[in-house]
Amino acid sequence: MINSSEGSLLVEVEGNNYSKKEKDIHWEYVKDKLFEGKINRSNETAKKFSGPILFTLKNATKKDSLAVSEIIESLKKVIPNKTIESFSSFTKNNFSEYTKDKTNRNTKVQGYSYSDIISSTIKINFETDKYRNKHGSNEHVKSLYFSFKEDTNLEDRKKYIQYEILRTICFIQDNNDILFLNITYPTEAIFNSPTYNILDKEFTEIDKFLVQKLYADNFKQQFSNYMYKTYPWRYANLFINKNLAHLKVYTLIGFLGLLMFVLAFGLFNTRKTTYLHYFFPMLVILLGLMNLHWIYSYIIDIEQPNNSSLNKSIYSFLYVLSSALIISFLLWIIEQKIINNYLGFTYQFVMKLVLTFSVLHIPVLIGYFLIGKTNETLPVYIPLFFIFLTLTLGRGLLMYLNHFSDSLVKQKEIELRKLKELNTQNELKSLHAHINPHFLYNALNSIASLMHESTSKAEDMILSLSDLFRYSINRKGKKMSTIEDEVEMVENYLKIEKIRFEKRLQFTIDVEKGLLEKEIPMYLLQPLIENAVKHGVSKVEAPGVINLEIKQGKNSLHITVSDNGDDFPEDMYSGYGLQSVYDLLRLCYGDKAFLNWTNTPKKSITILIPSQL
Repeated sequence: MINSSEGSLLVEVEGNNYSKKEKDIHWEYVKDKLFEGKINRSNETAKKFSGPILFTLKNATKKDSLAVSEIIESLKKVIPNKTIESFSSFTKNNFSEYTKDKTNRNTKVQGYSYSDIISSTIKINFETDKYRNKHGSNEHVKSLYFSFKEDTNLEDRKKYIQYEILRTICFIQDNNDILFLNITYPTEAIFNSPTYNILDKEFTEIDKFLVQKLYADNFKQQFSNYMYKTYPWRYANLFINKNLAHLKVYTLIGFLGLLMFVLAFGLFNTRKTTYLHYFFPMLVILLGLMNLHWIYSYIIDIEQPNNSSLNKSIYSFLYVLSSALIISFLLWIIEQKIINNYLGFTYQFVMKLVLTFSVLHIPVLIGYFLIGKTNETLPVYIPLFFIFLTLTLGRGLLMYLNHFSDSLVKQKEIELRKLKELNTQNELKSLHAHINPHFLYNALNSIASLMHESTSKAEDMILSLSDLFRYSINRKGKKMSTIEDEVEMVENYLKIEKIRFEKRLQFTIDVEKGLLEKEIPMYLLQPLIENAVKHGVSKVEAPGVINLEIKQGKNSLHITVSDNGDDFPEDMYSGYGLQSVYDLLRLCYGDKAFLNWTNTPKKSITILIPSQL
């Protein structure tokens, strides 16, 4: 934001008569008479009658009544959109009787309430005293007082009454700052004060323009358009509605401040504890505060001269940079070296809030020592106090949310870990439940076929099967088993199958010394041996040979099952047996264990289980 003028904008406009476009004398008349022609005025907005404009007369002569009637008719022509009548014509009632009757206070007349009608009534009193006028003698009724000599003609009476009526309906108050007539406007204009002789005044065109515009339905919009078109937007913005202008700026600053806070504590909130992760947010905050101050000064504080320069901008940036360096260093060194060594989140939380609020005052202290004037730093410090408090509470909220989210994440991780463990156990139970019935089905088929050949062999097979399932039942619910127990189960299974195949089945089991106590997943070996029997030995007429070899490699345990049956097909898919082995490895080791098959140099399936998990 750059201001080409070095002087105060307010002085330039109101003192030096500056405008960006040629002024319209009629609108300037409205600006000066309804708004005192300045931003710092007694009344923020222009007042007018919101309801009808009604008149009631007291002690009026024929000349007085005729004068008022003519004034009413002339006003109707100037503001035809407004209801302008005598009180009795509008309410069908006398003023004194209307006010005395309490039932009227709850009754509307032509859509207007009792209070609206009373506040819209001008009571004109004619007395025998010397001419005088009393504005606001009644809180609710606008009263005017006149006293004319009998020989005062109609035209003079009309001028006196018209002068006061017009100033009353437009709420024109004499400005004590104006000692002389403004010769920019017609000297005979009614609203051009001060005046020394009312008889010299006329209801001029410029007066009529003011009344017409004031009582136009879109007066505010028309006046606003003129101000923004003629004057700099900052001046027009404050002139039209100073309170609203302040509210807009505060809203803008609040929004930018919130954005600045989110940027500072959000973008750089990586939860790292290096010095730079303290410095960058603090630099953003202080630069933001400096710019917010400039925004406020540029839009609102137009009374001050524009003394911005490149040197001042450089000095301001260096001031902010040095303050950010000091503040961030103190925060970093005290929090990381002292506060974080204390146990307990609550204690750390309180200490960090106190520290944050304290170190944010460092720029104020630096500014105080540079300026050395308490009366100049105090007005600036008051809003800064609330800003520092907001930043401190904002950081506290962020710390609390981070702590809460960390606790919640840890809790969810524990729950998820338990859920995964439970899910793994359920899947293992499901696999075990599938393996046992599958094997039982094959074994029972073998027993059924032996019943016709040899009952003794069938009996031996049933006893071996019983021993095999006793092993399974005793280990129900377990996830892992020793290699010794798994090999024993495989031996029992092969004994059962040997009874069936007799000399057609031969097997060897070779376990490296020292591995018998090592644990592997339950039922890992049995599906591989079963596949070797079903798809290997049973398919060849020559004696089938199955070898189980378990040995320790350099980084993994090697389990190999081989047979002399037909080769694995090239498009071999994971049948039931292999799929169960895949699932066991996945559930127990994730993606760290592997299963490979090959036909050369011999047909075999190898499982690699890493030694270190």
